[in-house]
This record gives sequence, C-alpha cells and structure tokens, in this order.
Amino acid sequence: MSPTTSKKVHNSFLRPLLVTILLFVLAVVFSYPASQFVAFARVAPPSTARPKWPEHSVWIAYSPNPNYGQAPRKLKAATNVNVNGNCGYDAGGSLIGNWQCDVLAPMPQSSDHHGVSIALDKDNTPHISFYMEAAAPCPGDSGVPFGDLGYAVRLPSGNGNCGPGNQWRCDRVDRDDCRIIGESSSIAFDHTGKPYISYSDRELGSNGHIRLKIATPKSGGNCGPSNTWQCDVLDEISGTWVGDYNSILIDNAGIVHVAYWDANEGDSTGAQLYAKRVGSGGNCGNGAWECRKIDVEGNVGHFSGPRSMAIDRDGIVYITSHKRIPPYSDLEGALRVNKYVGSGGNCGYDLSGNFVGDWECENVEEVQRAGNWSSIVFDKQNIPHSFHGRFNEPRDISHAYYVGGGAGNCVPNSDWNCEIIQSAEYLTVSGDLYLHETPVVTFSDRNNRFLNVATKIPGNCGPSNDWDCQVIDNTPNSGFPSGIWEKAIVAIKQKRQ
Repeated sequence: MSPTTSKKVHNSFLRPLLVTILLFVLAVVFSYPASQFVAFARVAPPSTARPKWPEHSVWIAYSPNPNYGQAPRKLKAATNVNVNGNCGYDAGGSLIGNWQCDVLAPMPQSSDHHGVSIALDKDNTPHISFYMEAAAPCPGDSGVPFGDLGYAVRLPSGNGNCGPGNQWRCDRVDRDDCRIIGESSSIAFDHTGKPYISYSDRELGSNGHIRLKIATPKSGGNCGPSNTWQCDVLDEISGTWVGDYNSILIDNAGIVHVAYWDANEGDSTGAQLYAKRVGSGGNCGNGAWECRKIDVEGNVGHFSGPRSMAIDRDGIVYITSHKRIPPYSDLEGALRVNKYVGSGGNCGYDLSGNFVGDWECENVEEVQRAGNWSSIVFDKQNIPHSFHGRFNEPRDISHAYYVGGGAGNCVPNSDWNCEIIQSAEYLTVSGDLYLHETPVVTFSDRNNRFLNVATKIPGNCGPSNDWDCQVIDNTPNSGFPSGIWEKAIVAIKQKRQ
C-alpha cells in the first residue's frame, strides 16, 4: 500500500471518531443544570479585596491611649500605602501592611496629645491641629494640668522636627501658662492653601469659662513660633462655656464659618451657635464676625465632631450634632441636622437673639443617644451623608443619608435612611467620601478599642456585609481618631475654588 493510500485510510478512521467524541462531550455538558455549568466555568469566588487607592489617599490623625483615659497619649498619623506598611491587619490579627502608622511625638515638654483634627491643603499635604498637655502641672494650682494648641504639617523632605526621619514639623501655635488651649479644635483651608484653626481656650478648674478662638498664619502675628501666627478671640461670654465642640470650614467665596457649642444657652443647658466672618460690623470677634444662635432645644450642639459642618454645591450650610430629647437624660438623644434655609424655618435667631426662622432644624435618628461625634459630607449627587455614634448599648456606628419622599427607615425622619456599620465601643467617629462617592469611616472596635476603618464595599460588616471593616492599628486603645480626610476629595474641593 502506498503512503498516500495509507494516509487516506487513517483519516477516514479518525474523522468519525473525533465527531463521536465531540458529540459525547456536548451531550454531557448540556445534561447539567445551568447552575452546574456556571460552577464549571468559575475558577474562583468573587474577590472582596480591599480597594487599592493611590498611596497616601487617606490620612488619619489619632492619639492612642494605652491607659484608657490617662496620659500619655502620643499623636499618630496613619496613611494607606497598600504594601510594605507597618500596620493594617486581617481578621485573624496578622499584619497585612497596607497602612503606615507613625508616632509624631511632637514636643518633649508635652506628655499628652489628643483632641486632634486633620485636613489636606491644595497640594494634598496633611496638616493636624491637636492639644498638647504640659508634662508639668500648673504651678500653685493644686497640680491641675494645662496645655497648648499644637500644629503639625508633613514636609516633602526630612528637615522637620518630629515624626520618623523628621518628616513632620510640629509647633506650638497658642499657649498661655495655666490655661487649657486647643483641647477641642478643627482645621480647614481656603482656596490659597492658608490654614485656619478654630479652637477652645479654657480657664483651669471645673468652673473655668471657655472662649472660642481662631488662628491662622500671619507674618508679624501675636502667637506661634517667632510670631508667625495670629490668634484672636472669636466669641467670649464672661463666666460661660462657649466654643467647645467646634467645626470650621471655608466656602468657595473665602468666607470662614464656625459651628460651636454654648453650654449655658437654650433648653436643658446648651445651644448650637454659628459664626461667620463678615470683616466689619459684626457682633463678636472685634466686629469681624457675626455670632448667632441657631438651635436652643435640648442641649443641642453637644458632642459634635471637628467635621460636623459642611456646605453643599449650592452654598447651603449644614450642621450635625447630638441633641438630648425629653426627658433630657443622658440615656436619650438624637442626631440633629440644622440646615440654612433663609426663611420659613423652625429655628435660627438674629444678632439680638430674636427668632427669625432662617434655619430648619430636625431630628434624623432618635435612638440610643444618637448623634455623638457626628460628621457630614456631600456626595457627587449633592446628597448629605452623616456618620455618628449611638452611645448607649450596643454602641453602634451609624450612617445616615438623605433619600427624600419618606422612602427611608430612620426614626422619626423617614426622609433619611439609616444603617448600622458595626457595633463598636467607640469614643470618636469620623467619616468622609472617597472621590465624593465611597463612604469611609474610622472608629474604635467594641472589644479592643483598636483603630478601625470601614469602607462601603462588599466585605465583612454592615447590614448585608456591604461594608469592609479592617483594624489599622492594634495598639491598645488606639481607636481615638478625630479626623479622616482623603487626598482626592480635598484636591477636588480645592480645584473647585
């Protein structure tokens, strides 16, 4: 038989065999249910990997407290690095290294650092305001501690005076022996990148009065290193507590706004106050500011966070806070939202204290002493999101966002939707939106009080595991975060201006 004849016979035998095998395989495949067919095709289950944001997109300032309420607390800063970091842990407590946590330890003469706030300038550089308690007590005042307003900024090179490799510069901005200055503070930037810090200044003693002050860099000023800052009293009422739980922001027109608490005004002792810089003709801050009452019902304005005020894209100011509700006990409270409406509102007073109704004040959530350490931010659709703590058991971290039309589940305000992110033993809560879209929240967990971050992506927490919660710092009682800002958000906001 010739080679050509042999090849033809071989091919005539193989073709039917191959066809038969192919038909058998197809019959087996199509005999399975569709779900089994999909199972064959799936190589691995969907990944719930944490987001890979650009490095240093998120910055958190916080003060670990190993002794839980006792000094020393050292200022720390954490930022996402994705790999090769010294913190960031999985559910089993093993190091992932997707965060870098650094101790700044600003001043050797200071033993305790807390009361922090953080923001990014137009170049995406983190700046922190914080309280520095003195290492030695006030002379002749029964050993009562006092402290100063501190300020830290990250530098592009190691020519600072604090932090690893001297990558940060830490300064005292305002000090006065035997006063407690900056225990409550908030920091923000105008469109030129100039920082403004609002802060409390308190006399020593349980009955010492508090005044609200504001600081900003100025050549030839009256405070700070070599008088490079200007520190002024914004609001002061003799013998009262005014200026605690403050929050500051600057709008697109460069106008500075400050929300703060007055402990002696309103029902059940406490009112929400609001100040706006007008330059001249005002009733406070040597005439450069207008200071007004907004809300006086139920000790409102108490326990607000340093980011409890925000402005929407239309220039409308919103303020969130905790409000006591009848019978005005420590066990009852609500998340309160105040919105400037111009007229026709149910709250708001003029410079003389007369009711004018230019604000609308409403309770969003009334449960388990809600509204503690609240923050507020707007997403791309101009929808407000508030993050806050429910202080009574089980001490939850709550996310409230506006839906309108009574379509929400918040009680008593069904125009908002409320969801529990995690049950947590917390002291402060702070939230923001990554690229104005993805919610990110810091808090301390219930069992260990470790510093945690929660992100609105499919994960391991939230009502339907639609949040991902991760321990960042497992230093005991590290979960004292007071501010979280994301580089992309701040950069976008500054560019808008």
